[in-house]
Amino acid sequence: MIFRADNLHFPRGIMRRELSGALIALMLTSCATFIEEKEIDQLKKYEEKLYVVKDDVTVGKYSLQQGQQIKLLIKVGDSSIRVYGYSAEKGFLKADRVLILYLFDDSFKNSRYDRMIFEKKLYALVAPKD
Repeated sequence: MIFRADNLHFPRGIMRRELSGALIALMLTSCATFIEEKEIDQLKKYEEKLYVVKDDVTVGKYSLQQGQQIKLLIKVGDSSIRVYGYSAEKGFLKADRVLILYLFDDSFKNSRYDRMIFEKKLYALVAPKD
């Protein structure tokens, strides 16, 4: 016997409601992100401050030296946060940006962004300039 959906007999409308509910649930979970919009706005505030590099950082041909004053650029994706550092002495467009921190959703408890974990990892690399 070949299984066909039209062989099933459901009261009118039940199948459509169940499928609609399942489809909506699937869309909500697939659209869920590990970081909320308000938290992204809070991350952008880190870009307003100056920082000092704690240890030399080299990525390819670009580097930041220990003690150098830098600014940050933070990029948030669906499942990651990338933090770039660049010289505070150069303009944003002219400075070479160095990837200093790359965090994925699984870097956080329950794959949800946590500011305390982010700051712990960030401040292991740079210190805010007072």
